[in-house]
Amino acid sequence: MKVWQIKAPNSIALQEVHETIGPDTVKVKLTHCVLATSDLQSLKGSADTSYPITPGRLGVGVVSEVLDESLKRGQRVVIEPYIPCGTCVACRTDPRQCMDFFVMGRTGDGLLRDFVVLPKNCLYPLPDQVKDNEAVFTDYIAIALKALGALNIEPGQHIAVLGASPIGMILSGLAIYYQCVPILIDSRQDRLDAARDNGVYYTVNSALSDINKRVVEITGGRMCERSVFSMAGGEMPQKILSLTMRGGKAALVGHQAVNEMCNVNIVDIVAKSLEIVGVSDGKGFTSRAINMLANAVVNVNALAPAVVSFAAAGPELIHAAGANDIGGSLISVTI
Repeated sequence: MKVWQIKAPNSIALQEVHETIGPDTVKVKLTHCVLATSDLQSLKGSADTSYPITPGRLGVGVVSEVLDESLKRGQRVVIEPYIPCGTCVACRTDPRQCMDFFVMGRTGDGLLRDFVVLPKNCLYPLPDQVKDNEAVFTDYIAIALKALGALNIEPGQHIAVLGASPIGMILSGLAIYYQCVPILIDSRQDRLDAARDNGVYYTVNSALSDINKRVVEITGGRMCERSVFSMAGGEMPQKILSLTMRGGKAALVGHQAVNEMCNVNIVDIVAKSLEIVGVSDGKGFTSRAINMLANAVVNVNALAPAVVSFAAAGPELIHAAGANDIGGSLISVTI
């Protein structure tokens, strides 16, 4: 098996590894992997990463070897990037309920490789109508669904989405599906234009507009019942407090912020009686995310990642890190 491995900050190399399958694992041939902000942070040494590590949390493949009939050889699967610890009480009865899981590409080896051996419970069969280059974003959709669920959204509510990261863009589209009104805020006009092309009517360029004034105009002075801060969006989280109405709810979504400083004023939270929730994973929402793709509820074409070959993945990641190409950028790797 060929594996791209980050040995140390700014050092990545192609390695050869050997893994064998057991009764509870499956060997998968990867076909697509997406590299994201968290992988760039690991390469740059700006994340709490233990080296060496294989990057890549988002992956799709086909079953290569399996010892029973739970899956078939050649079956297309999307990989849920959360590996149960195998030792907690939950794992003894239902590993999918594990709360001490490893995250591929972050706290455990990821999917930038040609083959991988994984627990069966990490694999979800894909319906024929879902293409590989769409399915690879399943976990982003799962995270967005989990965030909207944590916010207890209701039809007609305005949702300020701070940061047009891939998750922020997907979440805005899902908010429309659930009959809410997203207001997507970012300083990158190209991201806002892509979102508008995909049905997000209200977009605000934070570099050109007074976002509070614009949200007041859009909401008729009420501000937003709900708000979301995308940890990889490049904006500052303090802004969501002023955009959220008194008694509203705000979600901090993602694993690690791009900003070195990510502070909020707790006095504002208390004064406005805001409820703050954190969502760092999409665990438990993978099946729902696949269903959203199968029914064409989510359009991931606006994410438009750069596409490279497996052989070029390492050098491309080095180039992106050197160019400081972060804040929601993606690299799609065909394997």
